Amino acid sequence: DAPAPLPVRDAGLGPDARTATLVSRLVERFRAVPDAVAVDTGATTLTYAELDRASHALATALLSRGVVPGSLVGLLTEPGADTVVSVVAALRAGAGWVPLDPGHPAARLTDQLRRSGARTVLCHAATRAVGASLGDVTLVSVDDAARMPAVSTDDANRAPAPLPGAHPVPDRPADADAIAYVIFTSGSTGRPKAVPVTHRSMENYLDWAVDTFGYDEHDRLAQTASPCFDASVRQLLAPLLVGATVVTVDWNLLRDPDRLLTHVEHARITVWSSVPTLWEQLLNASEERVRRGAPRPDLSALRWVHVGGEALSPAHVRRWFDFYGDGQRIANLYGPTEATINTSCHIISSRPDDTVRRLPIGRPVAGTRVMVVGPEGEPRAPGEPGELLISGIGLTAGYLGEPALTEAAFTVRDGRRWYRSGDRVRCSEDGVLEFLGRLDDQVKIRGNRVEPGEIEAVLQIRPDVGHAVVLVQEGRLVAFVTPGHGASQAEAAELRHHLARSLPPYMLPSRITRVDRMPLTGTGKIDRRALLGLREPSAPAGPGTEAGAGSGGAPVPPPSRTAPR
Repeated sequence: DAPAPLPVRDAGLGPDARTATLVSRLVERFRAVPDAVAVDTGATTLTYAELDRASHALATALLSRGVVPGSLVGLLTEPGADTVVSVVAALRAGAGWVPLDPGHPAARLTDQLRRSGARTVLCHAATRAVGASLGDVTLVSVDDAARMPAVSTDDANRAPAPLPGAHPVPDRPADADAIAYVIFTSGSTGRPKAVPVTHRSMENYLDWAVDTFGYDEHDRLAQTASPCFDASVRQLLAPLLVGATVVTVDWNLLRDPDRLLTHVEHARITVWSSVPTLWEQLLNASEERVRRGAPRPDLSALRWVHVGGEALSPAHVRRWFDFYGDGQRIANLYGPTEATINTSCHIISSRPDDTVRRLPIGRPVAGTRVMVVGPEGEPRAPGEPGELLISGIGLTAGYLGEPALTEAAFTVRDGRRWYRSGDRVRCSEDGVLEFLGRLDDQVKIRGNRVEPGEIEAVLQIRPDVGHAVVLVQEGRLVAFVTPGHGASQAEAAELRHHLARSLPPYMLPSRITRVDRMPLTGTGKIDRRALLGLREPSAPAGPGTEAGAGSGGAPVPPPSRTAPR
């Protein structure tokens, strides 16, 4: 018989989600802890009572401008309290939100509004001019709503009174299958794909996160992700469900690792979340402080590190535990937007052994089913590599307005819809997934199938290698490496000798280029296209020689917006 689908966790929505909507649970929490701090920007704080009033006023403004339950509104705000208020207000109005990046061209934003059907856009003072350039849309300013007449409560259990002549805020159950938010993801055609996520999917995921990570009212969660990335949903809403504090991080801080480290330290952040690259910058800044004789950073409040969006390097995890000890746990999160934020999670509570080359991406989250299949769709046995298929509560219905793309990315097996992730994985006997790379990253070298991620993993075992990226250029393997923090650059010949001890000859890169640091995309991930565009050496490189010791130009600075998982 064919193997059954690999281990499943199909836990459903949980008891709370069956009896209360997300909105009613949020409002109940707001009124249970009115004086607790809901949002801390570093410069100002917003209590739960203030968040209740502000989101109610803004939801009222949305309804008075024609927003109806089940519709979508654009979200054009920069990080801070206004973003939190806006997301909650959209939910209280019965609507969903479409995050818009104010740094993107107006034509791109206009296209996203058109494709999502959003006709109303939430903005604030910093983005009002951008909003005004978006054509025929209705702008609703968070600042204007804040200046509306007070809607205070007489006690914690009574709803704010509606404004005179205003539409009442529904605060009523949303259709579980209505759209809660839309995320635009990059597409191979250059046109981003619109991924709608339902209230059912979102609430299931948030309940899983709260339960798995044990968030409570004492937590202070770093909000590092742009609203345009789905990790922001966890960062913004999960804390509010338990009366915790959202600690917003200004985009400018993300450009300065030492200041960012100081912010994490002084804000007493208990849960950090980002892409691995940004998290590693925190680690680099920590080690650099000690190296220059400054006091050791105090991150004793930190209990969780959530990282995702890229492969997590075991070497960086080892460095973290070597520096900070075993006081925190690291969650290695994996998942495409099409499956609602995260599909699987692997929790690391101690230093990985020095021989570990890859870290697992773990087991499926609640309500998620996974299967590993071969080229013809045949189920793979445990330990055999194949494509990861994803199904369950978190699965999107498809791409808005893109039936052909939807048909290509989704399939039906045994009456169940599955998303073809395009990711190559294998699953152990006990149901733990290991990410091996993208299917389209696989190449053939001299007739042999090669997985570049395997070469990268071997390189990154060395302490003098920080990051390693292996690409194919004109039919040849080329490697790019950065130095390990505090280490000198490894010689290319030495690195090739290191690889030769573990890998067959056809897997050895024909060129190894040393760079000071990796160029990054706007999401904080390594920009592989930019690496291929770096300066070519003046002469061809023979086997075992270094080709190009420079970075091919000025290093690309860290991004102003990050996309953690």
